Amino acid sequence: MIRLYFDSNVINGIHRNEFPELDDFLKQNRDKFLIPFSPAHVSDKESSKEVKEELFWKDLDFITYFTESKFIQSDESENTTKPFIATSRDVYESIEKNQLFAKDFDSLDKILGFLQKSSEYADRIDLFENIESILNWRKRPY
Repeated sequence: MIRLYFDSNVINGIHRNEFPELDDFLKQNRDKFLIPFSPAHVSDKESSKEVKEELFWKDLDFITYFTESKFIQSDESENTTKPFIATSRDVYESIEKNQLFAKDFDSLDKILGFLQKSSEYADRIDLFENIESILNWRKRPY
């Protein structure tokens, strides 16, 4: 199984149907990918809660749906990243209860490093290049 870690902006774009080709590609090949989320994805959504709470909860539910509840979190004490099954609402509640700390949000490099090292398909760079070309093709001028 190939592990893909998407930035919040990509997940948001898929949710807003900005990348329909990528969304279709992932749906057609879902059995080949493991797509986790991290505390950073949830914390990125917190600012939208103040603007429109209903949208915030829909966004969290989409993260859970998109990742199939596959959650990863860094473990600084063991210098590793651990996988869990959790909804983004569960993670949000843990953040609110201070069970997850801000230092966990700063470990994207560690998460990506873990995914690259643990992937048995890390040598298949062409897949990542294909995904990158899909994203580049869909870029809009700002």
